[in-house]
Amino acid sequence: GSTLRMGVTYTFPDVNHNGISDLWEQQFFGIVNPGRTSTTDTDSDGVSDLHEFLSGTDPSNASSRLGLSTSKGNNSLTLQWPSVQNFAYQVQGTSDFAHWNPLTPWFIGNSLTNSFVLTQGIMGTNYVFRLEVRP
Repeated sequence: GSTLRMGVTYTFPDVNHNGISDLWEQQFFGIVNPGRTSTTDTDSDGVSDLHEFLSGTDPSNASSRLGLSTSKGNNSLTLQWPSVQNFAYQVQGTSDFAHWNPLTPWFIGNSLTNSFVLTQGIMGTNYVFRLEVRP
């Protein structure tokens, strides 16, 4: 039950016009396949190869995908997600789905997993979180 929304503008070689860098396709698949579209899901994990490219996950490994997990502590909530070195991340939250507030500044991933701890300020309210990522 999550939503993934991405929108970016980049300049890179893309001979098959699927929005995925040809260099990335060659790295993961060995070739640039003219049949690979923006909706192709090579590892059948429910995430398209285009979204795997944009989030820095491995399109040939179904367990490699961007996701936000939570764990509750005493008066705190820890948000955790897999990250990719040199990709930028920001945690945002909303209680009405209309006004998303940044809960963290943009920061660069530097490990396999990143996390952010929310303290009592949001606890006790109905709040939804999302993670934005920029390659």
